[in-house]
Amino acid sequence: MGVAVEGDVVDLRAQAVTLRRRWRTIALMTLLGLTAALALAYTQTPKYIARADVLVDPLSSQTPSNGVVVPSEEVSTQLQVLGSEPVAEQVIDELRLTESPSELLQTVTVIPVEATRVLTIEVTRTEAQEAADVANAFADEYLIFRQERAVEQAEAQQLAFDEEFAALQDELASVTSEIQNASGSARESLVASKNSILIQLTQVAAQTSTLGSPVDTVRGGEVLRPATRSDSPAAPRPIRLGVLGAVIGLLLGIGLAFVRDRVDDAVRDEDRLREVLDGRPVLGHIPRWGGSRSGRIATLIEPHSPVSEAYRALSTNVRFLLAASTRRTLGASEGSTLMVSSAEASEGKTSVAANLAVAAARVGLDVIVVDADLRHPMLSEMFGVGGSAGLSDVLATGRSVHEHVLDVGIANLRVLPGGSVPPNPAELLASPGAHQLLNLLRQDCDLLILDSAPILRVADSLELVTHVDLVLLVARNAVSRLRNVSAAVGRVKQVGGVISGAVFNDVAARASSFSDGYHPPSTRSNTRPAPLARLGTGAAEEQSVAPRERT
Repeated sequence: MGVAVEGDVVDLRAQAVTLRRRWRTIALMTLLGLTAALALAYTQTPKYIARADVLVDPLSSQTPSNGVVVPSEEVSTQLQVLGSEPVAEQVIDELRLTESPSELLQTVTVIPVEATRVLTIEVTRTEAQEAADVANAFADEYLIFRQERAVEQAEAQQLAFDEEFAALQDELASVTSEIQNASGSARESLVASKNSILIQLTQVAAQTSTLGSPVDTVRGGEVLRPATRSDSPAAPRPIRLGVLGAVIGLLLGIGLAFVRDRVDDAVRDEDRLREVLDGRPVLGHIPRWGGSRSGRIATLIEPHSPVSEAYRALSTNVRFLLAASTRRTLGASEGSTLMVSSAEASEGKTSVAANLAVAAARVGLDVIVVDADLRHPMLSEMFGVGGSAGLSDVLATGRSVHEHVLDVGIANLRVLPGGSVPPNPAELLASPGAHQLLNLLRQDCDLLILDSAPILRVADSLELVTHVDLVLLVARNAVSRLRNVSAAVGRVKQVGGVISGAVFNDVAARASSFSDGYHPPSTRSNTRPAPLARLGTGAAEEQSVAPRERT
């Protein structure tokens, strides 16, 4: 049960992260929904509603108060009659309307009032007075129509009674004549027939007398409440439409946010990054640190900032991972080798390599960082040694590597620049000389860090992966693509290497563990630092721990 609850909490948290990440999409859709609804409201033709109430009475001079009850079926029938085309035709003739009966009836709704004999006529028109006129005309013409039909029925019934009465009188005259000439039992039978005819005549006369005058007989109903002109339109209602449009836009925005997040291939959270890493750990989350500071080393410029804390945590995780994977203690006779790369360019691998080197040096490790991205040796620029001879020159000429490992003014840290850009970097890195060079360098330091070329761009990094202890893959938030990270993992596997872990770079400050403000008040230098190549060693050594002597 606990696991299920925890899973639900994780899902809710992930959904909240998605909504926060896609808030612009949600806000835009909400605004579009609101705008569309208001535009519709203010461009629609206003519509006015008028209502008239009609009471349905029985077709008799008696009223319900005298004991006559109108059946519910009759009320339902009159509802259909009121909304019929014959009544609509009479309204059109009365008001001289130009529309057809069917078109007129589309603007009319007849609503029965529950548990009563009242029918409400509701008319919707674009003119307020016209709506009231049509509603009242329907009420009046319905009553006239009902009365006319009732008069026709009463007259037909009166005619039937008259014809029946005349036929009985003729029959009575004939029987009376026959009685005068009859005798005995025949006479008795004729007398009985005469009496029966007299009874029938009495009944027909009684029925005829109850009909009375057809006009006096018909009642049918009355208008309880005539329609009046409404000065305010029933539609459109801008506020209601605006709220409805905003709600619909909000719901569509939320749905679109989840759809976009599902199809979005950008690396935006650690869970999805771990999935494409085949479960390999994410060793560090580096907060966003850029703008005018791009290309500078955060651990030197702002040593107490959240980004520097993140690099120190990354350094700790890397050291533990190295110790676990190599079963070798950092600082032993032979150092460990770490390669930092990325799937594509512009994902921050060089910054990660440089800051990781500084963080490791600050805890007393003897660090050599190598600019192994021979096509774009940006690490050399960051440490202020761009243009110096370096790795490519050593591999191409066979010079001593130690002559080109430079002190950059940071205690415990040395840099091997990339050197001049060669025409065949992949071949140089694949040569036996490159592997021998790595072995020499690792014997001269505790930690050897290689900043290598992007894995998917060129084959340079693939020539090195089997000659290092760890491969660290940098993925930049919202820039790196999951398919590219997965492809990079596959490329490394194909050559017999393994991605040891990843660094999630350029994450939003609120998503980083090092953004809680638990830092000294003064975390930034007020002056722009000099290039590292011109920094004196004393300034760097003040915050450094001396390396242990190598055995």
